Amino acid sequence: MKIWETNRLSSQRSSSTPIRLFYRYRDLAPQLVPLDYTNNPDVKLPYELIGSMPELKDNPFRQRIAEVFSEDGEGNMSLNDFLDMFSVLSEMAPRDLKAYYAFKIYGTTTLASVWLHNIRNNV
Repeated sequence: MKIWETNRLSSQRSSSTPIRLFYRYRDLAPQLVPLDYTNNPDVKLPYELIGSMPELKDNPFRQRIAEVFSEDGEGNMSLNDFLDMFSVLSEMAPRDLKAYYAFKIYGTTTLASVWLHNIRNNV
């Protein structure tokens, strides 16, 4: 079961949230994302579109965030990946789930490489 499906069952979640997020996903590439998902189309939006979203575009970890939540590990997201990401990043997500993904995103290896990259660019 996907994360958003679990949270969707929670009484804390609004039933309109997955629908609202579907339209956010579709707005990124209306020519790629069909309105009808009854046949479960295999659509993945490229990282370049995901990383350009207002919520991510100024985040230095945007690529790592997209990689962690994408099934392909490269930041290209299906609708389910997109819903999972927003579910975990929401204020209502359980702390243990947030902590799990925080370590996946900001793990020591990632932090060390970002730190080194920043130092090299600023020297």
